[in-house]
Amino acid sequence: MFLLPQQESFACSLQCGRLVYFLAPVPMQAYTMPSYSSRSEVRLPRFTFLVLLLIGLMPLAVGCGSGDKTGKDSPAEADATSAAREALEKSRLCAENFDKIYQVLRPKPENADTELQSAQDILNQWLMSCAEWTDYKIDPNNPLFAREFDAAVIESLNQHSASQLDVLYVRDQLLLRATVEHEARNLPTDADKARSLFHYVCRNITRDDRLINRLLLVPQLVDEDTLKLASPETIPRSLQDVSLAGRGTTNDRIWLLAGLLHQLNMPALLVETEGDAAAEFRQLVLVPLDQEVLVFSPGLGLEFRPAEGNWKQAQLKEDFSQVFNILAETEQADQDLLAPLKSADWSKAKTFLPYNILVASPRMQILQFEAVGDYACELFEPAAAIDGEESTEDQYEALFGEIFADFEPAYWPYPRAMYERVVNSDATGDRLRSLYMATLFKEVQSLRSSENQNEERVFTSSLEKRMLMARVDQLTGQLSSAISTFVKLRLQQGVAGEGDIVALENLMRYLQAEDALYWSGVAQFENGDFRTAGNTLKNYLDRYTEGRWVQPARELLAESLAEQDRMDEAKAALKLDQWTGPARLRQLKRLETWQQ
Repeated sequence: MFLLPQQESFACSLQCGRLVYFLAPVPMQAYTMPSYSSRSEVRLPRFTFLVLLLIGLMPLAVGCGSGDKTGKDSPAEADATSAAREALEKSRLCAENFDKIYQVLRPKPENADTELQSAQDILNQWLMSCAEWTDYKIDPNNPLFAREFDAAVIESLNQHSASQLDVLYVRDQLLLRATVEHEARNLPTDADKARSLFHYVCRNITRDDRLINRLLLVPQLVDEDTLKLASPETIPRSLQDVSLAGRGTTNDRIWLLAGLLHQLNMPALLVETEGDAAAEFRQLVLVPLDQEVLVFSPGLGLEFRPAEGNWKQAQLKEDFSQVFNILAETEQADQDLLAPLKSADWSKAKTFLPYNILVASPRMQILQFEAVGDYACELFEPAAAIDGEESTEDQYEALFGEIFADFEPAYWPYPRAMYERVVNSDATGDRLRSLYMATLFKEVQSLRSSENQNEERVFTSSLEKRMLMARVDQLTGQLSSAISTFVKLRLQQGVAGEGDIVALENLMRYLQAEDALYWSGVAQFENGDFRTAGNTLKNYLDRYTEGRWVQPARELLAESLAEQDRMDEAKAALKLDQWTGPARLRQLKRLETWQQ
């Protein structure tokens, strides 16, 4: 019997331009040779076996030998392989760094007070190492920019390095995207989405010409110089700050509404007339839908709608003042509330693109974020035609040019000015901002008492963020988590003891409990639990008769009752207070709608 040694089969494949052989063992086989002698057994010589093995493998070698017969890469192939590996590694590192930017700035409770400098460093590292820049640059003479900004500001948009303004902008865009995903989902038409976002802004941003709680504007907490500066014009705040605090000016509402609409790629136009009337009577936001236009007044909290359908561009061109005929049968005193709107010459109003000019920076083209569903988060909008595309001026001219006699839009300076105020804030500005957001960060000194070895009470300052985290959850649609935290804040007890520190701690807990009770009702309303929301808001109104959320709480209570088809109770709740000024218009219009 001849016993052959273990054999090996060979296979070959082409991988990265190189011929690679794979060895696979095959079980040992026995081969019986004819017996020439009954007493002898002959083994195959080792040399003969090797010759036969080589002869048998020659066809396989020929079949697999179509590549480099030396088994080595040519210089060109080696360079290509090395370049491919380097490109793959760079792509991986760039993706990791970009993800770091996203993880640091994404709208999560733990990111709400992210250090801007660290995010800026990562962002610049990515822009310098990974960005693929185009030749596009913004022309300093472009009227979209030149009307409101100097050449230095415009030129800064063309720089390849990012500033803290960019970080604030990108962070706010991510928050707006999360808000839109929550608020505008499952709505069938663009008009429905735009109206939903408008009502969201009016519901979540209460108009306030002071912004800081009056209980905090006392000499014990604020020095005299800071008290004199406490006004909306001096308080630094980003769009995220406005959203979290829930209080702002008419400009803040416009800023937020335009940002939310931009997430849906829906253009908006801010129209502002001259005159002595309050801002809420002089500013409108127009949203075009094909040949139709939605007309919103963020300051008044009203949409001016015709009796049927939406406004046509031709109607607005013919007589813009007809937009304000919104009250059918009311007393003359109530009709007079509309006089500032009707008397203004809207055809000659100033027109603005209500966005931060950073939206047009080439850096924002580089920082496009991946679309989520139908929400594209467009961060880049060229101000001039590129590769045959229609420029921003041409787009807006086509949409609104026929309505306004001298249509010369420009980017709105307000958003950039607000970001610059945050970035360049001094100690006084920081103090004002901390008071504006006091119940969120609880940045004023708070109390945590313990006893030392001498059984003396020891007071330490702390920075609580539970309210802040709950508000982030609420804004991003995590309503159950937000409501749970609000309930815990409502149930916190006062601190026993005397002295200024104890008094301040109890004041902060009181203010937090008030805010938490109101925001619980808002979150329950947005969660569709109208019955519970109504009970919570009624509880708020009974407990805080002089609270800072009384008017919006009463409006939302009435809406909660209306959603339950309890219309008589809804109208009674709305009539309980005799509002004046702009709020009176909103009250009358809602009552008129519920009468139909």
